Amino acid sequence: MSASRGQKAAPAKATPAMAQYLELKAAHPDYLLFYRMGDFYELFFDDAKVAAETLGIALTKRGRHAGEDVPMCGVPVHAAEEYLHKLIRAGHRVAICEQMEDPAEAKKRGHKAIVKREVVRLVTPGTLTEDSLLQPASHNYLAALARVRGEGRNALALAWADISTGDFQVMPVAAEQLATELERLNASEILLPEPLLQEEALATTLKSCNAALTPLPASRFDSLNAERLLKERFNVAALEAFGQFSRAEIAAAGALLDYIALTQIGALPALQPPRRAETGQWMLIDAAARRSLELVRGASGTRQGSLLSVMDLTRTPAGARLLAERLAAPLAEPRAINARLDAVQYFVERPGWREETREALRRVPDMQRALSRLSLKRGGPRDLAAIRDGLAAARALAAQLRRALQDAAIDQPPAIIAEALAMLAAPDDGLGEALQQALADDLPLLARDGGFVRAGYSAELDELRQLRDESRRVIAALQQKYAELTGVKSLKIKHNNVLGYFVEVTAVNAPKITDGPHAEMFIHRQTMASAMRFTTTELADLELRMDSAAQRALKLELAIFDELLDAVLAAAGLIGERPRRWPRWTCRPPSPRPPRATTGRARRWTIPPPFSCMAAGIRWCRPRWHAMVAISCPTTAISTPARSRMLPAWTREPARMQALPGKSAPLHPRPCPARPSGC
Repeated sequence: MSASRGQKAAPAKATPAMAQYLELKAAHPDYLLFYRMGDFYELFFDDAKVAAETLGIALTKRGRHAGEDVPMCGVPVHAAEEYLHKLIRAGHRVAICEQMEDPAEAKKRGHKAIVKREVVRLVTPGTLTEDSLLQPASHNYLAALARVRGEGRNALALAWADISTGDFQVMPVAAEQLATELERLNASEILLPEPLLQEEALATTLKSCNAALTPLPASRFDSLNAERLLKERFNVAALEAFGQFSRAEIAAAGALLDYIALTQIGALPALQPPRRAETGQWMLIDAAARRSLELVRGASGTRQGSLLSVMDLTRTPAGARLLAERLAAPLAEPRAINARLDAVQYFVERPGWREETREALRRVPDMQRALSRLSLKRGGPRDLAAIRDGLAAARALAAQLRRALQDAAIDQPPAIIAEALAMLAAPDDGLGEALQQALADDLPLLARDGGFVRAGYSAELDELRQLRDESRRVIAALQQKYAELTGVKSLKIKHNNVLGYFVEVTAVNAPKITDGPHAEMFIHRQTMASAMRFTTTELADLELRMDSAAQRALKLELAIFDELLDAVLAAAGLIGERPRRWPRWTCRPPSPRPPRATTGRARRWTIPPPFSCMAAGIRWCRPRWHAMVAISCPTTAISTPARSRMLPAWTREPARMQALPGKSAPLHPRPCPARPSGC
């Protein structure tokens, strides 16, 4: 939404600036409007009162409108993220309005013209991308719930995406399982058609979630329009390329995509194509049991005291997020579990290799979130560096693993490792090398600050920087050149506000200039009693370049940034996939370390997830699937789909199950007293 001097949404007596503000505010009535004025975001009227109270800042006033004082408060642009974080946590939504032109440009239209401004972004709990507003080890999901007529009242669909990482999934969900799935996702914001809130049972379920609810018109959940949006976004002729989706799933995914485009004002993050999640793949743990087990959140609602806090020994943010995701949804399929355990065991049996891999992973940045910010045009040089370093780490890690496989003379590693190795070793078409050559070692946060292009990358930029930073040396070199050329050792190059740069010689030496062999080179500018002043074409060109060198250098750097950005976005598919492979490695067994107890009940969970094998130092053993044993476990209230209600015994020896006193025979795993060769 843009505005300049429009007054249609404002009273006739409003000033042009106030009319612009009111027009923008009328277009976003449910948002606090951050209205850019110079180096501050200003808020007015009720927005100012709400923001001042929430942020604890001073509430002042600015002029009068409709006969009353206008309440106002403001926050500095350079610290806006901190204030945004507080407002979002307090449940508010914010519209960011930026100046779209320099004030000097506005003055060219007349002394009463105002700067053009546009709302460039709507900030909501589920659409955050800044590192300062997010937890590195946690997903920030935006979810959408949809139901299509003709598929049954209980046939709902749930889509969710983390725009900061590009993860995008969809699944069907029965009404009675909705609370379970929402508790598993722990979404920050849930989109839903307004009619669904009219249904008491669904409304109760949704309002019990710890998420911001965003009701939208039912038209935004139209499945035909959603299908068109998805095809256009992912450039496919049919969605079957990504899987078989119901109309409700398409409606949910399309509404999610539409909302992201709405809040990002047309820009879209580097989302992966939608993946269909099957509920039968993991155990269904109802909300009450999940809170009791404290899988990823302790009693305080944070990670502290949870099972995740004990098991999270990952080395990368992507690995930490995937570990949390897997702990929240334990697998229920033996084949998938064994595939993971094969990879875990592979590293457990090779401690030296495991440590080398974990050490290499320390250098892996958060490529997913860097790529998301770049795709939304919010990234900076440090995000480009994250892509550079991530690609370099991928090449180094792939080479290291290949050498280890050759040294061990192993024909074929486990499937997960082989798949990850193939992805890590995939060529990047020179992108990593281009970024390495272009980016300096010390980088600013924002591209507009300049100084991020490595010296030697662009000859033109180096020249501009030399003019900008070493003007005195350049002038001194030119002065020495002219002195040697004319034979006038006292020749000087000086500057004043009237003539700019000029060549000055004493009156005695003036004939050497005017009558010498290089007289045509020097252009007379001024004669004084004791001196004569000249200029040259070279000096005039140098002055012109020096005057605009800083602006031109920055402009050229920004052009180079855009070129690098385009190259990164062109390879977004490859880049987005690599971090998805790294978590498989980052969740491997850690170095031996003393076990840490958790205060939550998850430590008594009767069927630990496969990632418990990551604690190789605690001497846990790999579980063996001797038989499928039906278990009644009312104390943990774990429910699973009908086809996976038979849960395996987690034992080192056949039939080692022990009933706890007063309990109905839950599994009671025992750690190995000493790690045998099979662990």
